[in-house]
Parts: sequence; C-alpha cells; structure tokens
Amino acid sequence: MRPITIILVILLLFCCMSHGNTAKAQTESDGGTGVTVWKCYSGDSVVALTGIHVSGLGEVKFGTIRRVAQFRLQGLRLTWRWEANDLETARAVVAEVVASYQFVIRPNGEGLYYDFSGAEEGEKRLPQDTFRCKKII
Repeated sequence: MRPITIILVILLLFCCMSHGNTAKAQTESDGGTGVTVWKCYSGDSVVALTGIHVSGLGEVKFGTIRRVAQFRLQGLRLTWRWEANDLETARAVVAEVVASYQFVIRPNGEGLYYDFSGAEEGEKRLPQDTFRCKKII
C-alpha cells in the first residue's frame, strides 16, 4: 500500500470517530446519502465541493486542481479545509491545526474562500474571494 493511501485510511478512521453523532443527523436530513455537492461561482471561477458527512472527508476542485479536504458542518456553515497537498492535509487534520486554505458556505449560499498560508497562530484574515453557491446534491 502506498504511504498516501495509508495516511488517508488513518484520516478516514479518525474522522469517523470524531464525527459520528452529527453525521447521523445530517445523513437523515440530506435524504440518506450522507454526501453533499456544491458548485460555487465568482466571475469565471468555478469551485466544486464535495463533502461526506459520515467520514468528515471532502474534495475541493478548481479547474484541474483536486484536493482532499477535511469537511465539517459547523453550526449552520459547511466548511472545507485543506493544505497544498493531500499528505499535508492529512497531517493537519490529525494534529488538529488550522489548515492553510478554507472554504465556507453560509446558509444563504454565499461561499467564502480564505487563504491562511503564512498566517501566525490566531491571526484573522478576510476572505480572498466570495462566491455564490448552488447545492447540487
């Protein structure tokens, strides 16, 4: 098994243990699939986001770039967090540190993209871009 596969399996197990209670409620509210898919638009930019409630894993696609992400329902907001590569994302999730990149979808469908790369611990940043998002699934 390749090292990235092993890390992603460990990440999946960690996320399942930490998200079990909220995942059940969310799965019931989304028709039983446990998966949410969104497309977000800003000018010519399109971001596709997938989240799996049971595992806490997700995916962020922007053009030809695809990244594994940590996915969470935080209050009424959907949040995807990721690093520059999938191995670093797995390390950040296990260490429970703030990831370098974050995408948040508010209940009104507004999407916010944040870049925390190079940020000091506790540093606040404004969104780099805002999107209008549509739920696909």
